[in-house]
Amino acid sequence: MQQSIQQKCQSLSAHLSLAETDLWNILSNCQLGVNFLCKTSIGEFIVDFYSPEIKLVIQCDGQFFGIDTSDLDNYLNSCGIRIVHISSVAIRRNLEELVSNLMWDIHIQQVELGVEI
Repeated sequence: MQQSIQQKCQSLSAHLSLAETDLWNILSNCQLGVNFLCKTSIGEFIVDFYSPEIKLVIQCDGQFFGIDTSDLDNYLNSCGIRIVHISSVAIRRNLEELVSNLMWDIHIQQVELGVEI
């Protein structure tokens, strides 16, 4: 029996990598000022973290870093969604700097979309 995309999202959410868990601990509960969803679908794609409020996807690229993500990137761009790719190595090495960069990305999205800050 083939899993639905929603079931796949739930399964992936329950089995985050260490880097994804570290990042989710920062993104969850609106800690950066916007809400994020973990392992959710957009069209036929499952993304790691998504803030519909500011149309921002954050992909934690671990073992799959370096594969062609152009289909995902092109689809999200066509939907007006910005995507940020972060390597799991960067998350594990310097989470503090990464959070600072993400806060900047969030701010830029808020300004571009005219979302109240």
